[in-house]
Amino acid sequence: MEGRRPFLLNNIVRTYNISQVAMNVYIIYFIFSATGIGLLDPWGRVCNVVSSAIQDKSLVKLRVLECLYYYYINKIIDLLDTVFFILRKKQSQVTFLHVYHHVLMIGSTWISTMILRDEILISFAALNSLVHVFMYTYYFLSSFGPAIQKYLWWKKYITSLQIAQFLLALSMLFTLRYSECEGSVKGTLYLWSFNVSTLLILFSDFYIKSYSNKKKVK
Repeated sequence: MEGRRPFLLNNIVRTYNISQVAMNVYIIYFIFSATGIGLLDPWGRVCNVVSSAIQDKSLVKLRVLECLYYYYINKIIDLLDTVFFILRKKQSQVTFLHVYHHVLMIGSTWISTMILRDEILISFAALNSLVHVFMYTYYFLSSFGPAIQKYLWWKKYITSLQIAQFLLALSMLFTLRYSECEGSVKGTLYLWSFNVSTLLILFSDFYIKSYSNKKKVK
């Protein structure tokens, strides 16, 4: 884009953002249909979020795969965030955190979908999709400019919500560590403990630099 004028993509970006809201809501609905109330008790059913809701146990892996597959496709679509930043010449938003987060999620979700397929991964997908519903709702509303942005006082709480999801995910992983699940869940435990821990550190650092330091300056 060097030497080019930024593209005006307001309507396209708005359509993308509202589509992301709808897609993440659908993923949550699809996961909930597969897990029932097990999704609301991920700590108590950390080993069998899906199998506790399905009578035909032969279908468990298939349901897990279906849920993770839709979630994985959505992670690929998330890459359009970066494409839009570049086309609109908003390079400042293509940060290390942004790139690391997207690359990490693509790789990790592929491994989780194609190889691991442990039931606890469904809980992570649902939790992350819920955060994305709020995040893309904010993006959609803020795209209408200052007239709407002045009412979006809850921007910083989106980052707080992201941090909260990492803490909840770590608590699930801690429960998983000391649960006797059938089969091996070591791959999931190691992979996602690393992922969630690094993201927690990076998002916490972003929150401190973006919000806490501003309060000190004032």
